[in-house]
Amino acid sequence: MGMICIELYWDHAPRTCKNFAELARRGYYNGTIFHRIIADFMIQGGDPTGTGRGGASIYGDRFPDEIHDNLKHSGAGIISMANTGPNTNGSQFFITLAPAQHLDGKHTIFGRVAAGMRAVQRIGLVDTDAHDGPKSTHISVTQNMIYEWDEMGVFVVPACMYVCVCVCVCVCVCVCVCVCVCVCVCVCVSVFGKVNVS
Repeated sequence: MGMICIELYWDHAPRTCKNFAELARRGYYNGTIFHRIIADFMIQGGDPTGTGRGGASIYGDRFPDEIHDNLKHSGAGIISMANTGPNTNGSQFFITLAPAQHLDGKHTIFGRVAAGMRAVQRIGLVDTDAHDGPKSTHISVTQNMIYEWDEMGVFVVPACMYVCVCVCVCVCVCVCVCVCVCVCVCVCVSVFGKVNVS
C-alpha cells in the first residue's frame, strides 16, 4: 500500500501523542490490522487483537480525553482516538476519509496525515463485510518509524514529531493460500517542504 506519515499535535494533546508515539516506538502497532473500514467515513486500527475490543495505553488500560474546541474533524486525514465513551482511550485510533463533524467533542484529535493520503484512501476502498471488517484483504502495519525535523527543516533522529506507518496488503486467494504483497515507499514531508526518502 505504501507509507502514511502522521504529524502529531503535541501542543494540543501531549498525553495522547506521547501514548501513540511510544506505542509506535515499542513496535506495538507492528502487525496490527485496520480492522474497521467504512467507505467515505474512516479507517480504524491500533488493536493488537484485530477485533476492535483490544488494546491498552502506555498509562495502563485507559486514559482521559484531550479535546480542544479549535480542533475539528473538518476533512480527510484527521487522526483521532477511537473510544467506547468519554475517557476510554487506549491504543486504537482512526483516520477520517471525509469531514465527520458529528465526532467533534467526542474523540481526541491528535494529528493529521502529513503524507500518504493516497494510501489511506486506497484502504478506504477495500471490500468489507457486514461488520465493517475487510473481507479478503488484511491491511496491516508492517513497520513504524519516528522522525522529527528541527526549526530549520533538518532531519533529526530520534524524536516524536512524525510517525510513519508502513502498510502491507495480504490477499487470501483461497482457504489455504494467503499471498502477502508489501510495497513501502517511505516518503516523509516536513512542514518546511523538505522531502526525505528512505
